[in-house]
Amino acid sequence: MSATMEVLTAQDARREATMAYNNARELVSGNDFLNGIEMYREALQLAESSSCEDCGDIAELVRNQLPRVYFSRAANGFEQFRSNRSDVSLADEAVDLFLEAAEAGEEYGDDQVAQRSRS
Repeated sequence: MSATMEVLTAQDARREATMAYNNARELVSGNDFLNGIEMYREALQLAESSSCEDCGDIAELVRNQLPRVYFSRAANGFEQFRSNRSDVSLADEAVDLFLEAAEAGEEYGDDQVAQRSRS
């Protein structure tokens, strides 16, 4: 009976990680980058938890997506600055967002995002 409970727990953990991943994708597709990043991080935490035994694929998907989402967020910030060049604070914010994207690229092993963000 306890083996069945462990399987259900692992299945529940996988379901929760999958739902968090799908919610993150939906948020990002609606340009809600900050909440999408938070949801991706939650999905990664769930996928890497000990109760989610067979979630390596979800964790890998998240690790591949996160740097790109950070970069998209930075690019969106830069576009906001381009739309309103008189607001210097938007330029500063875009620079900060690109630095965050570079860090995320390094953290998750996406050299292309890290390099493009620094450019």
